[in-house]
Amino acid sequence: MNLPIVMYHIGVLWQTSPFLTPKYTSKGKLSLDFENFHCLPLSPVLNANGDITSGCSLVDCLKYFTVVEHLDNYRCDRCWHIIAAKYLSLRSEVDEEKVSKLQSCVDYGTCSCRDMFPLESLPCSSSSRATKQLIISQCPKILCIHFLRASVGLDGEPIKHQGHISFPLLLNLSPFTGGASSAGPLAMNAQRDGQQALHLYRQLNMQANADVSSSSSSPPQLSRSKLYGLAAVVEHYGKCGGGHYAVYRRVASNPDPDDPGKPVAGLGKRWFYISDGYVSEVPEEDVLRAEATLLFYERL
Repeated sequence: MNLPIVMYHIGVLWQTSPFLTPKYTSKGKLSLDFENFHCLPLSPVLNANGDITSGCSLVDCLKYFTVVEHLDNYRCDRCWHIIAAKYLSLRSEVDEEKVSKLQSCVDYGTCSCRDMFPLESLPCSSSSRATKQLIISQCPKILCIHFLRASVGLDGEPIKHQGHISFPLLLNLSPFTGGASSAGPLAMNAQRDGQQALHLYRQLNMQANADVSSSSSSPPQLSRSKLYGLAAVVEHYGKCGGGHYAVYRRVASNPDPDDPGKPVAGLGKRWFYISDGYVSEVPEEDVLRAEATLLFYERL
């Protein structure tokens, strides 16, 4: 199964040490991490009172999800390993075993390499400034979006954020996928660094992505459609911990092979509201007014 992928960009702005030559200075480094997802969790844009902002839209939530974050106390584990190995190699008595372990380690963040040094004994453990951004690196055939309406109030009780979040019949995912049209300093480097890393990630995860085996020797495809049509809307009635779910479902018309644009033009022409055993055809306007909890989009 070809799972969608979110790519995490960590851009270290500056991290250095007196033990580093310019070759090892981590200024401007870009760290990439990948994570599969089945459902894309999006937080609504809230106002000062904790309510959903009037006029909040799906696009606003996607922008909030992919916005560049500034990290003031970031510690780059890879930079630490490089600095620690350099520090040990410059000592009068070089511990080759420790240096080799640091240089060969790939389990940054989960390894036990820091245990080799007494607490704060390494004079290069300072934090650095960095930026972080999430983008969608591999688009799915079916895109499931979950609006995170539940949270915990100041009294510790669960609350549900009520309010309408507008969503389109046609969704263009291109601005959030790390292509040339994406905004942000990290996203603009995605084609240069991210596509090569994504191709390697696919090769290393052939068990999870069966279609990789047939194309592992070729570069990743960049021309797959990022335009989606709304297929279903799930609405929740009630409070946190209880309530009822109902769904609005679009019935797709039979595609005309002589008119490839007809399925796109016919999106949303027939919608049905389904609540347990109750089924009724509803106008498109009712669908777009729903206080959605889940959205399902199909790639066109």
